[in-house]
Amino acid sequence: KNELALLPDAAVLEDEVSDGQNWRDTVPPELLATLSPKEVERQAVIYELFTTEVSHLRTLRVLDKVFYRKMRSVLNSEELACIFPNLPQVYELHASLCEEMKKRRESPIVQNIGDVMLAKVEGAAGNEFQEQASQLCCQQTQALELIKNKKRKDQRFAQIIQECEASPQCRRLQLKDLLVSEMLRLTKYPLLLDKIIKYTEGEGRAQACCRGILKAVNEDVRETEHRQRLSQYQRRLDPAPQFKVGPNISNLPRW
Repeated sequence: KNELALLPDAAVLEDEVSDGQNWRDTVPPELLATLSPKEVERQAVIYELFTTEVSHLRTLRVLDKVFYRKMRSVLNSEELACIFPNLPQVYELHASLCEEMKKRRESPIVQNIGDVMLAKVEGAAGNEFQEQASQLCCQQTQALELIKNKKRKDQRFAQIIQECEASPQCRRLQLKDLLVSEMLRLTKYPLLLDKIIKYTEGEGRAQACCRGILKAVNEDVRETEHRQRLSQYQRRLDPAPQFKVGPNISNLPRW
């Protein structure tokens, strides 16, 4: 059962960060004056890691609050599951990471952040993160194709999408932009951690784990898209129902 409309409220977590705010503007000038330029840069990147995580959390909630709740009236359960396969699980993973980052930021100067990331992306937790991210990302191509076809054939659906995309919460982004946000977020982690490594010691393991997750998700996505292409070719060659093969996310390799 796909109860996306039950995503927990996290307004306090999400609203406390102002878009585009610089870390330097969040600390007293007298404290800033005691820090080396290298440490200032390090804190700025850690702050960017946190604020962009909050922004991603917002995006996942927009998919639920703005789109899913209205699309339920015009899509069947299979179509909803294709577009929003495991949004609550992915949201929970990022909300948990966000909460840990928030605790670390209770101090004006964040000493370590790599351990927070490692707790989420290494070992059993990392496997869970990877499996959930893969499931969501592997559905993207199929979901976008479904949306495109549905908009062309169903005027009411097209109208609902247009109304949803006009919401200020979408920040001028379309549904197709929001649906790829998880993959974009996965690509962002190694880049930000790489910048943090330049200004600190001992954050390399977290970066390596994030790269490993990104690599595995990319491979899962490629395999799923390959399977979908084979399925399309097979349907064109022989449309008989007994030979119809559909992609099955549950058959993807578990890393």
